Amino acid sequence: MIVKLSNLLRSALDRDSSDLIPLDSELKFAREYLDLEKMRFGSRLQVEWVIAPEAYRLLVPQMILQPIVENAIRHGIATSREAGWIEVTCRANEGLLYIDVRNSNNGMGSASSGTGLGLRSVESRLRYLFADDASLRLTYGADRTVIVSLILPALNSESDKVQPQHPVAIER
Repeated sequence: MIVKLSNLLRSALDRDSSDLIPLDSELKFAREYLDLEKMRFGSRLQVEWVIAPEAYRLLVPQMILQPIVENAIRHGIATSREAGWIEVTCRANEGLLYIDVRNSNNGMGSASSGTGLGLRSVESRLRYLFADDASLRLTYGADRTVIVSLILPALNSESDKVQPQHPVAIER
Protein backbone atom coordinates (compact mmCIF):
# COMPACT_ATOMS: atom_id res chain seq x y z
CA MET A 1 0.00 0.00 0.00
CA ILE A 2 2.86 2.37 0.79
CA VAL A 3 4.45 1.66 -2.60
CA LYS A 4 1.13 2.38 -4.36
CA LEU A 5 0.69 5.59 -2.39
CA SER A 6 4.22 6.77 -3.19
CA ASN A 7 3.63 5.99 -6.90
CA LEU A 8 0.41 7.99 -6.80
CA LEU A 9 2.11 10.96 -5.15
CA ARG A 10 5.01 10.74 -7.59
CA SER A 11 2.56 10.78 -10.51
CA ALA A 12 0.84 13.86 -9.07
CA LEU A 13 4.15 15.68 -8.63
CA ASP A 14 5.53 14.66 -12.04
CA ARG A 15 2.62 16.14 -13.99
CA ASP A 16 3.50 19.08 -16.18
CA SER A 17 1.73 22.41 -16.11
CA SER A 18 -0.62 21.77 -19.05
CA ASP A 19 -4.23 22.37 -18.31
CA LEU A 20 -5.40 19.54 -20.58
CA ILE A 21 -4.11 15.98 -20.85
CA PRO A 22 -5.33 12.86 -22.69
CA LEU A 23 -8.20 11.13 -20.93
CA ASP A 24 -6.07 7.97 -20.84
CA SER A 25 -3.56 9.67 -18.52
CA GLU A 26 -6.33 10.99 -16.29
CA LEU A 27 -7.93 7.54 -16.11
CA LYS A 28 -4.59 5.99 -15.17
CA PHE A 29 -4.28 8.37 -12.22
CA ALA A 30 -7.88 7.69 -11.11
CA ARG A 31 -7.24 3.93 -11.37
CA GLU A 32 -4.17 4.23 -9.15
CA TYR A 33 -6.17 6.19 -6.60
CA LEU A 34 -9.02 3.66 -6.65
CA ASP A 35 -6.53 0.77 -6.36
CA LEU A 36 -5.45 2.29 -3.04
CA GLU A 37 -9.06 2.61 -1.92
CA LYS A 38 -9.70 -1.03 -2.90
CA MET A 39 -6.85 -2.01 -0.57
CA ARG A 40 -8.52 -0.01 2.18
CA PHE A 41 -12.07 -1.31 1.66
CA GLY A 42 -11.30 -4.78 0.31
CA SER A 43 -14.34 -6.63 -1.00
CA ARG A 44 -16.59 -3.74 0.12
CA LEU A 45 -15.57 -1.75 -2.98
CA GLN A 46 -16.17 -2.79 -6.57
CA VAL A 47 -15.03 -0.59 -9.45
CA GLU A 48 -16.15 -0.86 -13.06
CA TRP A 49 -14.74 1.09 -16.01
CA VAL A 50 -16.77 1.45 -19.22
CA ILE A 51 -14.63 3.49 -21.59
CA ALA A 52 -15.38 3.89 -25.29
CA PRO A 53 -12.14 3.39 -27.25
CA GLU A 54 -12.46 6.72 -29.09
CA ALA A 55 -12.54 8.61 -25.78
CA TYR A 56 -9.03 7.68 -24.62
CA ARG A 57 -7.23 10.28 -26.74
CA LEU A 58 -9.57 13.17 -26.00
CA LEU A 59 -8.30 15.97 -23.78
CA VAL A 60 -9.60 16.61 -20.27
CA PRO A 61 -8.53 18.95 -17.48
CA GLN A 62 -5.73 17.52 -15.38
CA MET A 63 -6.89 16.07 -12.02
CA ILE A 64 -10.57 16.41 -12.91
CA LEU A 65 -11.60 12.83 -12.02
CA GLN A 66 -9.77 12.35 -8.73
CA PRO A 67 -11.93 14.73 -6.65
CA ILE A 68 -15.06 13.17 -8.13
CA VAL A 69 -14.07 9.58 -7.34
CA GLU A 70 -12.84 10.71 -3.93
CA ASN A 71 -16.30 12.17 -3.24
CA ALA A 72 -17.87 8.88 -4.34
CA ILE A 73 -15.71 7.05 -1.81
CA ARG A 74 -16.04 9.59 0.98
CA HIS A 75 -19.77 10.23 0.78
CA GLY A 76 -20.94 6.89 -0.62
CA ILE A 77 -18.77 3.89 0.21
CA ALA A 78 -17.03 5.03 3.41
CA THR A 79 -20.28 6.06 5.11
CA SER A 80 -21.78 2.58 4.98
CA ARG A 81 -20.99 -0.85 6.36
CA GLU A 82 -22.51 -2.38 3.24
CA ALA A 83 -20.52 -3.14 0.11
CA GLY A 84 -20.52 -0.40 -2.50
CA TRP A 85 -19.48 0.25 -6.05
CA ILE A 86 -18.24 2.95 -8.39
CA GLU A 87 -18.72 2.98 -12.16
CA VAL A 88 -16.79 5.34 -14.44
CA THR A 89 -18.21 5.73 -17.95
CA CYS A 90 -16.69 7.79 -20.77
CA ARG A 91 -17.98 8.19 -24.30
CA ALA A 92 -17.82 10.74 -27.10
CA ASN A 93 -20.74 11.77 -29.26
CA GLU A 94 -21.32 14.67 -31.67
CA GLY A 95 -18.32 16.71 -30.55
CA LEU A 96 -18.83 16.20 -26.83
CA LEU A 97 -17.16 13.99 -24.22
CA TYR A 98 -19.49 12.54 -21.60
CA ILE A 99 -17.97 11.33 -18.33
CA ASP A 100 -20.19 9.83 -15.65
CA VAL A 101 -19.03 8.71 -12.21
CA ARG A 102 -21.84 6.72 -10.63
CA ASN A 103 -21.74 5.19 -7.17
CA SER A 104 -23.90 3.41 -4.66
CA ASN A 105 -25.24 5.73 -2.02
CA ASN A 106 -26.33 3.12 0.55
CA GLY A 107 -29.10 5.18 2.07
CA MET A 108 -27.31 8.51 2.51
CA GLY A 109 -30.17 10.35 0.80
CA SER A 110 -29.67 13.64 -0.96
CA ALA A 111 -28.22 15.50 2.02
CA SER A 112 -24.47 15.90 2.13
CA SER A 113 -22.46 16.29 5.29
CA GLY A 114 -19.52 17.74 3.35
CA THR A 115 -18.83 21.29 2.25
CA GLY A 116 -19.11 20.54 -1.46
CA LEU A 117 -15.64 22.00 -1.99
CA GLY A 118 -14.48 19.19 -4.30
CA LEU A 119 -17.33 19.50 -6.78
CA ARG A 120 -17.32 23.30 -6.59
CA SER A 121 -13.63 23.25 -7.43
CA VAL A 122 -14.24 20.94 -10.41
CA GLU A 123 -17.07 23.17 -11.61
CA SER A 124 -14.90 26.30 -11.29
CA ARG A 125 -12.10 24.71 -13.28
CA LEU A 126 -14.54 23.68 -16.02
CA ARG A 127 -15.91 27.23 -16.19
CA TYR A 128 -12.37 28.68 -16.29
CA LEU A 129 -11.22 26.35 -19.09
CA PHE A 130 -14.38 26.01 -21.18
CA ALA A 131 -16.75 28.86 -20.15
CA ASP A 132 -20.27 27.66 -20.94
CA ASP A 133 -19.07 24.81 -23.21
CA ALA A 134 -18.74 22.36 -20.30
CA SER A 135 -20.98 21.39 -17.42
CA LEU A 136 -21.14 19.36 -14.23
CA ARG A 137 -24.34 17.87 -12.85
CA LEU A 138 -24.93 15.97 -9.60
CA THR A 139 -27.96 13.66 -9.57
CA TYR A 140 -29.37 11.56 -6.72
CA GLY A 141 -31.19 8.53 -8.12
CA ALA A 142 -34.23 6.90 -6.58
CA ASP A 143 -32.28 3.63 -6.75
CA ARG A 144 -29.85 4.86 -4.06
CA THR A 145 -27.21 5.97 -6.53
CA VAL A 146 -25.37 9.21 -7.08
CA ILE A 147 -24.19 10.32 -10.51
CA VAL A 148 -21.75 13.10 -11.27
CA SER A 149 -21.90 13.89 -14.98
CA LEU A 150 -19.35 15.95 -16.85
CA ILE A 151 -19.92 17.16 -20.38
CA LEU A 152 -16.86 18.62 -22.11
CA PRO A 153 -15.97 19.61 -25.65
CA ALA A 154 -14.39 16.58 -27.36
CA LEU A 155 -10.95 18.02 -28.04
CA ASN A 156 -8.45 15.71 -29.73
CA SER A 157 -4.94 15.46 -28.41
CA GLU A 158 -2.35 17.17 -30.60
CA SER A 159 -0.84 13.81 -31.48
CA ASP A 160 -2.92 11.05 -32.98
CA LYS A 161 -0.17 8.73 -31.74
CA VAL A 162 -1.60 8.75 -28.21
CA GLN A 163 -2.66 5.17 -27.65
CA PRO A 164 -4.76 3.93 -24.76
CA GLN A 165 -2.85 2.07 -22.10
CA HIS A 166 -6.07 0.17 -21.33
CA PRO A 167 -7.69 -0.77 -24.63
CA VAL A 168 -10.33 -2.93 -22.93
CA ALA A 169 -13.72 -1.24 -23.17
CA ILE A 170 -15.08 -2.73 -19.95
CA GLU A 171 -13.01 -3.60 -16.89
CA ARG A 172 -13.99 -4.78 -13.45
